[in-house]
Formats: sequence, C-alpha cells, structure tokens
Amino acid sequence: MSFLTWEEDPEESQCLILVWEGVPWRRVDRKLFVKHLRSLSSHTTMASLEEGFYALEEKVAKALAIKWLSHKALFSEELSARLEKKAISKPVRDQVLIFCQHLGALRDAERLEMLVARAIEKGYGPLWIANKWKILQKDWESIFAKYMPQQEEAIRKLVRKRKATDSKQKLIRFLQQRGYRRDQIYSVLSTIQ
Repeated sequence: MSFLTWEEDPEESQCLILVWEGVPWRRVDRKLFVKHLRSLSSHTTMASLEEGFYALEEKVAKALAIKWLSHKALFSEELSARLEKKAISKPVRDQVLIFCQHLGALRDAERLEMLVARAIEKGYGPLWIANKWKILQKDWESIFAKYMPQQEEAIRKLVRKRKATDSKQKLIRFLQQRGYRRDQIYSVLSTIQ
C-alpha cells in the first residue's frame, strides 16, 4: 500500500503536490521529479520518505545547477533564485551552492571583478556598475579603488569625445548618467582645463 500520492497544483500547472496519507506535504516541479515519483512511493514511514526525498532533491538540484552553470556563469544569488523557482528547499539550495563553490563553478568574486573591469573599459562609472549588479556599497568601494586610474582615464576619453559639442554642465550631467561621482568628474575636469 502506498502512503504517498501526488496531484496537480491548481495554482501552477508546472508543479505537483506530494500528498502523504491524504495531507499535502511538499510542492515539487513536475519536470524535475516526475521520473522519481515511483521510487518515492515505496517509502512506508514519513521519516524514511523525508530522508529519501532530501537525497533525491539534492541530487536533482546539483544536476540542474551544473547544467545551468555550464551554459552561463551565474552569481550565487542568481543560482539560488533559479533553484527557488524550481521549488527546491532552502537547505538543499545552500548545499548546492557549497557544492558548486567547491567544484570551482561558482566564483562570485572573480566574476564580479571581471564584470567591473569590462564595464570600466566601456566607460561606465562605479555608481552605474554598482546599480547594475546590485553590489553592496561596502564591497564596491574596495573593488573600485583598484580601478581608480582606469576610471579617470575613461572620464578623460569621454570628455575629449564630448568636449567640443557640449557645454560644461551638459558634460557633467552626461558623466553622472554614466555613473561617475561628482568629485571624480571635477577632479578630472580640473586637470584638463
């Protein structure tokens, strides 16, 4: 006799609700778990079901995370949010993040530095970059300190391009829209003029 059954989630067609002895127990993603439902239904106690489901959920989540990370580099928060959308529990998401970091597939600090360097090369300032990737202020001050000379050079390039056509106020507004701080802009402008 099977104590575990499943039914379609009325709110989301992509999900199934696992039911233990007539009581809804867990919500799972249909595509991820449909193959494994038969093996889960063999459990006769709730403790064995929870243990078996946790191991299965971790296995499925790790495979899914590796698949996503093989296609595109993600930040930890992005990966966790994607796993949450697939109805993966918080403890399993945390285990998957640790697993991916140990594999070397999830390197937030290196990826952030690469994105910052690329954005600075394109002429964007620290405020624009911090807003784009939702970097906390305590983190970005240390990151941008390394790139201060490149930022000043980027401002100089932009000033040279726009100086002939724009007034000083228009130029300052343009640079602020690119994410540069007012003190950086004025220090570079004072050296140019």
